[in-house]
Amino acid sequence: NIILEYAGGSSSLGGIEINDSAISLKNSLIRFNKKSGIFLRNATLVYDGVQFIDNPCKIYDSNVGCIVP
Repeated sequence: NIILEYAGGSSSLGGIEINDSAISLKNSLIRFNKKSGIFLRNATLVYDGVQFIDNPCKIYDSNVGCIVP
């Protein structure tokens, strides 16, 4: 479980950046990030019970763009 707030200082990055990896995230709160809650670069994410609040994009994939607005 995590609470992540006010992260992602660059307009192209998220509060959490995942590169060349795969993660699972559960029961967490991701809010008030500058661009996206989670930024994926050649990565995969499985999530359950994650709340996204007031992020311009919840999950952003560098190959596709915003995949969960």
